[in-house]
Amino acid sequence: MPMRRAPQERKIVLTLDGWRAFATGEKKILFPHLELMGGDHHPPVVVGTGEIEMEGLNGFTFQLNGQPKDVGYALATCNRYRETPYEPLARLRLFGTDANGVSWSGGWTTPSVHTSDGNWRFAGDLEALATDVEGETVSRRAGTELIFPLRVGDPMTISMARFVRSFPLTANPVREYRLRVLGSDILFKYEQDHSTLLVTAESSASLSAPYAEGWLVEPLRILFGQLIYPRLVARNFGDGRAAVWIRRSPPTLESARWASLIEGEKRIKSNEEFWELYRNLLEMVAGARDKKGDPHFEQNKITRIYEEIVLASRGSRWIWALSFASSIEAITRMIMPRDSKPAEAELAAIDALDRYIDRYETANETEDRVKGIALNAVRRARTVSTIQALRGLQTQGVISKGELSAWDDIRNSVAHGSLLSPYSDEVEDGKILELSSLMRTLTRELIKRHAAGGLR
Repeated sequence: MPMRRAPQERKIVLTLDGWRAFATGEKKILFPHLELMGGDHHPPVVVGTGEIEMEGLNGFTFQLNGQPKDVGYALATCNRYRETPYEPLARLRLFGTDANGVSWSGGWTTPSVHTSDGNWRFAGDLEALATDVEGETVSRRAGTELIFPLRVGDPMTISMARFVRSFPLTANPVREYRLRVLGSDILFKYEQDHSTLLVTAESSASLSAPYAEGWLVEPLRILFGQLIYPRLVARNFGDGRAAVWIRRSPPTLESARWASLIEGEKRIKSNEEFWELYRNLLEMVAGARDKKGDPHFEQNKITRIYEEIVLASRGSRWIWALSFASSIEAITRMIMPRDSKPAEAELAAIDALDRYIDRYETANETEDRVKGIALNAVRRARTVSTIQALRGLQTQGVISKGELSAWDDIRNSVAHGSLLSPYSDEVEDGKILELSSLMRTLTRELIKRHAAGGLR
């Protein structure tokens, strides 16, 4: 009797497997056909040949050589985006078919134009490349695929090597981690041979296109305090069709490491803690809604705050301190909105003082003005100020006295023109470190309250 073989697991088709050549390093694509378009249903500005060059992971530039059929129309369209720089639809769009027959969209661009030697050359920057694909190489599962480059020494690379693994550990551990959240199975796979991180997520009612490809990444930018964006993105429709993007992947900013949520005194030490933070951040980002009740396509406010801190790290110490202080105020307001009210006893005292001042009969314009100032000051106390909110958090044991003192000192000095030393200073460095600690503490409190259902 022949031995029965165990059924082999069917290999899952990944759309991005066919695009891994673009995941790392430099790349140049030649285009026998390349064109610039203006408005919808308008004729091309120019049709010609050219190339798109990807300089490392963060550079997208193109060149197009060709002679416009209608020179007047071409000049008028190109001048339109110079004359109306704040009108996004005034820009041009790049489309082309490469030497392998792949049709690409280069998105919006504002190219320069050179007309020497009778030939026109258009050149400019691009944010990404996109193409539509279908067939047997496309995943049949509706969902999202992301590939991130892992550079040697990057905080994300070090952490992914540590946290993306299955337990219990063996001699050859599986370098992946599966997470069930928002009705979706999400897989993180550390691909050491490719120097990449693969993330796949099945589509669900709470994690679907076109939002998923942004939401899945936002927690990583907060956790690592870096401008983390996927190099490759696939949006699988589940019927053999997909949209594929090649995007910019910004470099690591070493100076921004203090913005990382996983650093500091409460440095993440366990696999469970890391993934719980990721889960809670993802649920917070995906659960946010606008005033109409619709999901946000743009990034969440907390993600935007962290991006601003990362970008500010490239500036002076004064700019960094200003950004930290303002970001702390913004996060505090996310925890305790501006319409928050003091306790009933305090409100009663405020109302009593309001009535007392209001009864005062003024004798001249000066007293009228001073009375108005006093009334406004008392009435502002009906809402909780940022410093009051922070003091309340200190009383609750959420933040420390040193963190509050550093914020109060830095915020009131730098916001009113006091400069920080351009050089490292022990006292100022201590305050800046306290600010970074306070920002992480408040972020964790925001996550905690949202997970507990305490924030709307």
